[in-house]
Amino acid sequence: MATSDPSSTRFRSATEFPKKIKDLDRSDLAKLYSEMRDSLIFINRSRAQLLRQSEEHQQSVEKLEKKVEHLQTLIDSSELEKQALTQANQSTAAELEREIESREQLSQQNEEGRQSIEKLEKKVEHLQTLIDSLELEKQALTQANQSTAAELEREIESRGQLSQQNEEDRQSIEKLEKKAEHLQTLVDSLELEKQALTQANLPIASGLGRDISLMRGQLSTTVDAIADLDTWLL
Repeated sequence: MATSDPSSTRFRSATEFPKKIKDLDRSDLAKLYSEMRDSLIFINRSRAQLLRQSEEHQQSVEKLEKKVEHLQTLIDSSELEKQALTQANQSTAAELEREIESREQLSQQNEEGRQSIEKLEKKVEHLQTLIDSLELEKQALTQANQSTAAELEREIESRGQLSQQNEEDRQSIEKLEKKAEHLQTLVDSLELEKQALTQANLPIASGLGRDISLMRGQLSTTVDAIADLDTWLL
């Protein structure tokens, strides 16, 4: 087997080869054959390399297609996740907006509650002032009531004494009235005796007249005293 020239392993154009070999001698034919053989070997090797590279390329393409499919799946999944996250973010944003509004309302309510508490505290202070004032008035009224109660007790004792005295005076008046009735009876009796004795003894009648006048004066004085006692008791 002839050794191939390294320079003949490259591709050569078809125009470089003769169309007819009948005019070539044997050495040229051998040389031409050797070059064609080397070219064929090179072509076969190149073809095998090309096939191997094509297969590797095909495998690479398949791997790339699988990778692209996987990436497309990941992209689709990411898109779905993106949409889900977008919806979740929208929901979260809406919830945050509601939360912010709720917190603003709570803040406003807290402010209103704080103002209400301040008003209540002022009312409590005012009520405490009123309570203190009422307590002082209560103490003053208690002292006044104690004084009034003492005065009433003294008045009751005084009225008890007056009632006792009035009872005694009433009994005295009753005695005086009985005495006055008795004196009136005596006066009437003496008047009858006077009339009886007038005709018999005028001097005696004159003395009895004086006695009767004196007794009438005493009776008038007694009646006036009784009237004064009645007026005083009333």
